[in-house]
Amino acid sequence: MPTKQDRYLMLETIRDSSLGKIYLEKEYARSIKLICLMLEDDGKYDEAANIIQEIQIETYGSIETKDKVDFILY
Repeated sequence: MPTKQDRYLMLETIRDSSLGKIYLEKEYARSIKLICLMLEDDGKYDEAANIIQEIQIETYGSIETKDKVDFILY
């Protein structure tokens, strides 16, 4: 993506379109984590914390255990 804003909007679109779809759990989790990393870079720690707390990664069956643990530790 050419700009940070464009990348953020694309990740938001991926997050919104993959929400609730079992076969896109991994993509949803990755988009959430990338969005939070971008928000942290901008100093918006509270907003990033609110977003990351929305996801219940433990219930996702299609994500490997290693990826779940990495996400939980983040």
